[in-house]
Amino acid sequence: MWSNLLALMGTHLLEAGTPRQEVLDMLTMLHETNEETIRSPRARAIAGRHLMSVYRVLSEA
Repeated sequence: MWSNLLALMGTHLLEAGTPRQEVLDMLTMLHETNEETIRSPRARAIAGRHLMSVYRVLSEA
């Protein structure tokens, strides 16, 4: 569900005229924040996989 929400938000930003690189930079910043704040290694890995899947979809869109 988290991936779907991020993809929807990213798509909306792209359609609203936000440059693609800016949207991808936002996802990168979110990933870096997760790496620093999520304590559980398992939860951190899952969050990273979700963000990477959204990043790939939006970079190819």
